[in-house]
Amino acid sequence: MRGTIERLPGPGASLMVHHQPIPEFVGRDGKVAGMREMSMEFSHIAPNVALESWKVGDDVLMTFEVRWKS
Repeated sequence: MRGTIERLPGPGASLMVHHQPIPEFVGRDGKVAGMREMSMEFSHIAPNVALESWKVGDDVLMTFEVRWKS
């Protein structure tokens, strides 16, 4: 997905990204449902992602994973 960083993670705060629409998003039922643009909070970030060079307002290209059953 493509988005813009709204907040960087820190004490008591998760990464917040406002992303563009994701028309190919697949819902819990396995069908393409799409997802509207929105701000999403990401509390778990892959350990190999280096956030040091990121700043609020940066445009990003991300991959995220939805786990319907954790």
